[in-house]
Amino acid sequence: LLIGIFMRLEKKKLFDAYEGDEPYIFVSYKHDDRDKVYPIIKQFHDAGFHIWYDAHLEYGEYYADKIDEKIEGCSLFVVFLTENVIKNAENPDEFMKIELQTAKEEGRKFFPIFLDDVKLKRMYRSYLGGKQSIYRHEYGDDKKSFIEDCMTIFKDSFDLKPDNDIVVEDSTGIDDDGNNL
Repeated sequence: LLIGIFMRLEKKKLFDAYEGDEPYIFVSYKHDDRDKVYPIIKQFHDAGFHIWYDAHLEYGEYYADKIDEKIEGCSLFVVFLTENVIKNAENPDEFMKIELQTAKEEGRKFFPIFLDDVKLKRMYRSYLGGKQSIYRHEYGDDKKSFIEDCMTIFKDSFDLKPDNDIVVEDSTGIDDDGNNL
């Protein structure tokens, strides 16, 4: 059973998380939302932005230490907000809450991406209130403009430069191998 779980998680890994000295984006998301989040971060990665996300953590690796290290080193902390995140906000062990606290303590820049039309609970408002953000639901079916606007904000507001020329595919998602559908 355990081997099967890791094999399924491995299939969901889209790309290797960034390891290097260049500025990078730390991605915070609820694992239940990975089918919403992964197609988006794959496009950011494919456009040349350095992305760190936790899908590549090795079994036995102490997650909290690695995540703290990556938050401390990131240039931008991107948090994906959904109904699942808000629903679990009161859980004291909620990992996203710990990540947000670490990012705030380290003075990281925040960029909330609202994937669902949700209202922030008090705890999240204290971290994210008044921050520049983007709302996926306001784009309707226009996924391409949403992705382009996110990447423009990365460049113009947070001074992150992609390694590639930005090309945004108008895809509806990804398959189990990380390919655009």
